[in-house]
Amino acid sequence: MIKISVIMSIYNTNHVYVKEAISSIVNQRYGNFEFIIIDDGSDLDYQALIDSFKDKRIIFLKKEHNKGLAYCLNRAIEIAKCDYIARMDADDISLHNRFSEMIYFMENNKEIDIAGSFYREIGFGNQVVKLENKDEYIKPAMLFYNPIAHPTVFFRASSVEKYNIRYPEEFYPEDYYLWVKCSLFHESIKFANVPRILLYYRLHNNQETVKKKSMFLSNSKEVTKKIFNRLNLSINEYEFFIFEKFKARKSLNSDESKEIFSILYKIISANKKYKLYQPEALEIIIANEIVKRIILGKLRPVLQCSPSIQKSICSIWHIANLNLYKIFRYF
Repeated sequence: MIKISVIMSIYNTNHVYVKEAISSIVNQRYGNFEFIIIDDGSDLDYQALIDSFKDKRIIFLKKEHNKGLAYCLNRAIEIAKCDYIARMDADDISLHNRFSEMIYFMENNKEIDIAGSFYREIGFGNQVVKLENKDEYIKPAMLFYNPIAHPTVFFRASSVEKYNIRYPEEFYPEDYYLWVKCSLFHESIKFANVPRILLYYRLHNNQETVKKKSMFLSNSKEVTKKIFNRLNLSINEYEFFIFEKFKARKSLNSDESKEIFSILYKIISANKKYKLYQPEALEIIIANEIVKRIILGKLRPVLQCSPSIQKSICSIWHIANLNLYKIFRYF
C-alpha cells in the first residue's frame, strides 16, 4: 500500500519554483508515495515540465478553470490512497529527510492527527520559524496567529476520513480556518509540530499570502469571533477592535494597552469556565504574546493602571513566571 499521498496545486507559479518543488519531493529519502499535482486552470503550461521527471509516482491533473487552492486540495484528498496525506506548495522546497522524519514522528505518536514542522524562510526572508510543538499550546495559539505552517503538514488519513476533514472552499486562509474549525468542533483532534526544520518556505511577491494579505486580515476577524463565541465571551465593538489590533501586532497607545489586559483577562476567565483550552497553557501563550509585543515596541508600558488591571496583569504573569523558559525560548 502507498504510505503517503502528496497533494499540491499549481496556479501560474514560476516554472523554476515548480521544478524545485517537484524535485524536492521526488528526491525524498523515503520513496513510498504518490504525488498528486493539480494544475488549477493556469495560463502557463506545465505538462512538459512534469513529463521531464519521468516519475510514475506523479499523478498530474489539469483543471480547465481556476477553482482555488481549497477546491484542488479537496479533490486531491478524495483520490488519495495512503496512510498519510502530505501537503506541498508549488513554490517551496522540502528537505530530503522531510518524509522520513514525519513518518517516524506520526508512527510514534499515534494520538496526533495533524502535524507540521519548523521551517526556514527563503527568498525575501532567512528567518527560522519555530512554532509551538504541543497540542495544548498550539490550540490556544490559534487565538493570535496560525500556528501550523500549511506546506509542512502531514494528515493522518484515517483521521481525515473519521472527521471528514476538508478545506473550506469559501474562506481564505483555508488552512487557518480549518485548524480552528477542527479545534472547536472536533476537540479530540490533536495537533503537533515536529521541532525540526523540514521545509524551506519561499517568500516572494507573487505568492497568495502576499496577494491576499488584506483578505487574510479581514477573515481573521471571523476566526476570532468563532473562538469568542465558543468561549461564550461577550465583548463590545471597541474591545474587539483593540483585540484585533493586538492580534495583528499593531501599535497600541496607553489607553489601548490598558484595555488589552482587561480583554485578555476576560478570555482567561471565560476559558476557566468553559474549558476550551488547558488553562495554564492559555495563560502561557498570552504571556508569550505580551512579551513579543513589548519587545517589538507595540505595547506601551502600563505603569499607572487601575488596581483591577494590575490584578489582571499579575494573574497572567504569576503563571507565566513559573514557566519562563517556555516564554523566552524563542528570544
